[in-house]
Amino acid sequence: MAWEVTGVKIFRSDSALKGEASVRTSWGLITGFKVMKKDDKIWVNAPQVPYKDKDGNTKYKYIVKFNDEGKGAEILKQISEDVIKAYKEEVRKQKDENSDDDDRPKKRRDDDNDDDYKPKKKSYDDDDDRPKKKRDDDDSDDRPKKKKSYDDGIDISDDF
Repeated sequence: MAWEVTGVKIFRSDSALKGEASVRTSWGLITGFKVMKKDDKIWVNAPQVPYKDKDGNTKYKYIVKFNDEGKGAEILKQISEDVIKAYKEEVRKQKDENSDDDDRPKKRRDDDNDDDYKPKKKSYDDDDDRPKKKRDDDDSDDRPKKKKSYDDGIDISDDF
């Protein structure tokens, strides 16, 4: 059986959940593989759905089942290894992209006294060429007004 890990997402959080991935097989797409990490240990949880046990506690059960549990466990182990590999590759790629930004020279001000720096506000003259914003109470619009109707969803009872 061949598969490909796709759709790797990285989560930046303090929780153990660090990412998510999908696995495309020859017979379909399995979504919801969760990448978990705690105390330098990394593992993958196969897709699960929550349910309540008889005492009302939330439990989880796997949604992917195999006829041969031994073979299924082996396949899930291989898929987990591939998901972790793809996750680490995505993390490395994102770090490389972010480090490219850090290597660019920072913009510097020529200002000697950085503590007193305040950005200059733009000022415009009344003679500028920018179009003026129309006010709501401006009745200078020459276009014909649309008649209100019941289809507009407007209460028109006061118009009569």
